[in-house]
Amino acid sequence: YYQIVEFASYKLGITPATDLAWEFNAGIRPALQPAMVYGLCKITNLSNPIIISFLLRLISAIAALTVSFIFILISIKESNSDKTKKIILYLSTFLWFIPYIHARFSSENWSSIFFFAGLALLMLRIKPWSDKSPSKQSFLYLLLSGILLGLSFVIRFQSGFMIMGLGAWLLFYSKLNVKHLSIVTSGIIISILSGIAIDRWFYGKWILTAFNYFHINIIESKTSDWGTSPWWEYFKMIFDNMIPPFSLLILVSIFIFFFRFYKHVLTWICVPFLLVHIIIGHKDLRFLFPIVTALPVIIGLALDKRADSPQLNKLAPLLRSRFAIISAKVFIAINIILMTITCLKPANEMFSFYNYM
Repeated sequence: YYQIVEFASYKLGITPATDLAWEFNAGIRPALQPAMVYGLCKITNLSNPIIISFLLRLISAIAALTVSFIFILISIKESNSDKTKKIILYLSTFLWFIPYIHARFSSENWSSIFFFAGLALLMLRIKPWSDKSPSKQSFLYLLLSGILLGLSFVIRFQSGFMIMGLGAWLLFYSKLNVKHLSIVTSGIIISILSGIAIDRWFYGKWILTAFNYFHINIIESKTSDWGTSPWWEYFKMIFDNMIPPFSLLILVSIFIFFFRFYKHVLTWICVPFLLVHIIIGHKDLRFLFPIVTALPVIIGLALDKRADSPQLNKLAPLLRSRFAIISAKVFIAINIILMTITCLKPANEMFSFYNYM
């Protein structure tokens, strides 16, 4: 709200520029999301911020859930195990914190929506292709995929590291040739240029918000004003916030996946993204939200029983033990309780007060 809805309120002539956050004068926030709110208000003729916020969350939840399901349904084809497929589907639907993240009209969530929509398009079309020139249909798929990937960067600049990882994977492991890659790149450039044009409309002058963001937060180290943490802090955050001690399984699964599937596209996407955030001193768990959509696939495939993993196969008796079965039931019970609370409780307790005002 502070830097999206209120920025749109400024463009609607409601909030004066003097009341906006310092990021406005610094020119570091991309205007695409404020423009989305501006368009929604113009189309619906709404001015009540409570109703506007509800619509933004509803649209976000529907978009995120749709993209997540498409991505999951494409990804589970990599496993021949029905049990693994069920685990991935259940986690993508019922893991308690996923609905909370999906329903946020935040840059993290919408960057994830656009990125995994673009990735899903690539995954749908990449295997049937040969080195021949792209057809008209594949050209549109590639271009749209690039546009969606570019929009993920325009909304949240940190997703650029996910795009770079994906680009490296496409170069080394995909069947895309130079013509294919140039089409995807063209789509990304179209989105970036569109983002610059939207920033021009919003700020009233030509401005490069991505450069300003990098210069102020990284070169001038503005992010350090909000505190710094050691490199291992994200591992502690994940453990503390995802139902300990079960969260330890999530952490172990992530490392197992990166080790077993070092050629997988999700490894090339997630590893650079995680490394950069680990290196940067200022840390916040929400910074990792853009890759949450991939988490069910990572956990499921990490524990997938395959002939190429004899070490993991030795753990099968342990996973079928009475202790493991009881632990799984306890996890499901706790997860259901937390998911119910997450879905019914306001994300911010002040919301009732705002509604009254």
